[in-house]
Amino acid sequence: MTIIPLPLIMDMLDENPTTAAALKKFRDVLIIMRMITAKNKTEWREWLKQNHATEKEVWLIFYKKHTGKPCVFYEEAVEEALCFGWIDSIIKRIDEEKYAQKFTPPKKRCYVGWITSAKREETQLKRLSEAISLLVQGKELGMK
Repeated sequence: MTIIPLPLIMDMLDENPTTAAALKKFRDVLIIMRMITAKNKTEWREWLKQNHATEKEVWLIFYKKHTGKPCVFYEEAVEEALCFGWIDSIIKRIDEEKYAQKFTPPKKRCYVGWITSAKREETQLKRLSEAISLLVQGKELGMK
């Protein structure tokens, strides 16, 4: 797993015009963002295991398929994040090769509340199925 330190991000802004153009519009935001890369779901899960209780958010970097660079697949990242109660949200394009997806821990809530809070019956059934599947596998959703 690679943590991209802020000085490196600032160097990227200075050295690469394409990256600079892409990052310039949210340069101030990058100062407070923690960005990481994970080559596979094991690295991502390890980061979550070590940091899920203390971090408020993280931006996971995904490389686009055409680059051939190894990274965790989106579906795997979401599944692993759910095991710790984290959810995915905003996506930010970084450059032609990569983008970042924001992951955050939701407020603690109960399983029943999460399932019944869905407005549509099909969503409730999907959540129920997902919760059962993850619990059977011994994974947690970060809920009580």
